[in-house]
Formats: sequence, structure tokens, C-alpha cells
Amino acid sequence: MTNYYKQKNIIMRLKSILFATMLLLCGLSFTACDNSDPDEQKPSPIETPSYTMDAAKYEITDASSAYKAVELTEAGRYIIVMKGASPSNTDSDDLYITGHFSKNNNVYVLQELGELTITKAGNSYSLLLNVNGRQVQLPATKVTPIPSGQATDYLCRTWRFIKMHIVVKYDGQTVFDGTSSSSAELSNALRKAIDRFEKSDKLKNTKEVQLGLAEEEFPKTITFTHAGTYFIAYKDPKENILNYWNWLNVEEKLIGFSEEKVDLSSKSAITADFTNNQLILSETEKERNETIITTVTLNQDK
Repeated sequence: MTNYYKQKNIIMRLKSILFATMLLLCGLSFTACDNSDPDEQKPSPIETPSYTMDAAKYEITDASSAYKAVELTEAGRYIIVMKGASPSNTDSDDLYITGHFSKNNNVYVLQELGELTITKAGNSYSLLLNVNGRQVQLPATKVTPIPSGQATDYLCRTWRFIKMHIVVKYDGQTVFDGTSSSSAELSNALRKAIDRFEKSDKLKNTKEVQLGLAEEEFPKTITFTHAGTYFIAYKDPKENILNYWNWLNVEEKLIGFSEEKVDLSSKSAITADFTNNQLILSETEKERNETIITTVTLNQDK
């Protein structure tokens, strides 16, 4: 059975969990804990993903079609975007189908869906989508990819979530410094630190982070593509997120996110780094005397 998932606002989810309140080691302080993982200690070397040469996003040019785009990712995931029911038809209203694919000669076998054949015709493309025996011909153009470079090529793959590290400071004093692979565990430790702090009423943003951690599980994987797609997969597929990314500053490895590809705001930016074959995503949020530093560690997914 094919499942259709609705796109969500990535900025709100990033702020609620991964950074500050959604995208948003141990033994660092009294609040840290030990959740060591063998894969965390010995991450695999960063290698070229299996489907790098096939990776591309195709935007459907037939305005009357129910399909908006078809994408094949570097790590072997297909993402088919369909128009939502809203009259506004903004990107955030779209529905999407996703799963893994393999390649059989020139045919892409889409897991639990069907087959896809792509034919180039001049500057355009023709996509033949076979879904449960029903064929759909889709005229398309290929999305211009984000230029290759070491940072971009390292980033564009699927990454597996390992842990989150949060440091909270107030007026220079460390309130909390801890890490966990469990959002519930990190939330509980952060709540206790807030309760112990003599100026806990001043920790407005920290309390929002703690509540966000209590309400949300950490993701399983995060995928970036050269086409500018950003996909977060959760244990419950209904919580998955599909939106856009691009570099705000590639030299500084500063990434911007948006639910609309034309609006990549620095207000929703994070910093990426590649250390010991891992992807490290981090953000520092400072408001008055309160500072929250959030760091997420990911290994490349095999």
C-alpha cells in the first residue's frame, strides 16, 4: 500500500527539536550521561554514495499533472512530490511518496511503488512512471544542482542520527552540559538542571527546548541532496519532513533551510562540520543573558 505524507514546516521542527526547540559526549559534567554506541566510536570513512551518478530532481512541466517533481537521491531514496488539495498550492501543501530504489539496467525499481524510466530529449526529459501496472508519461526538466565541492559532496547523502549535545549558560554560568541519543533522557536531565538553577525563571528559551525534547523523538536519518532537498526520517513515517536547503555561506559551511525554496533565511541557519568522518550540525542561540548551544552528531548511513 502506498502512503502519502504531507510536507511540514521544517523551521518550526528544527527549532522544536534539533535546534532551540527540533533540528535541533558523556561524562562532560554533572548532567551528562553515558550512551556510547560502537558505531559512534568507529564511524565509517566517508565514501561516494552508491547512486551519486543517478541522483537528480526532475520538475514536471505539465501544469495539469497531479505530479510536481520526481527525485532520486544519492543514497538510493526516491521522492515523488504531488500537488496538495489546498487552492494556494504552496510547497508546504504538497504530498509526497518516498521509499528506496534500485537500478535494473536503465529502469529504476521503486520499492513498494513500481518502476521509473527516464529518457533525455534535448534539454528536456520524459519520465515514464509505472505504478501498479498503470503508466504515466511525465514531461520534465532537471533541476540545476548545487555545485559540487568537498563540503557539498560530503553533505549530500543520508546521515544516521547518533546523539545531541546541549550546553546552556546564563550570564556566563553553565546551567547544563549534557548529551544523549534519547530525547526523553535529555529532556529529563535538562528539566532537573532548570529546577536546580536559582534563576530558573529567566531560562525562557531553555524551557522551550526542554518541552520540545519531551514531545518529540529524535529522527532516524537526515538526507541532503545536490538538488537542494532536505529529508528527515522518523520512526513514525507520518512525522517525516521534506523541505529545502542551500548554503548561505559554503566557506563557513552555513546552511539555510526553508519550506519554500525561494526563502532560505539566515534565521533558520545551522553550521555543518565534518570531523572524524561524522557530520556535526550546530547552532548557538543567544538572547540577553541566556545562551543555548546545540550540537547534533551523525554518521553516514549505510
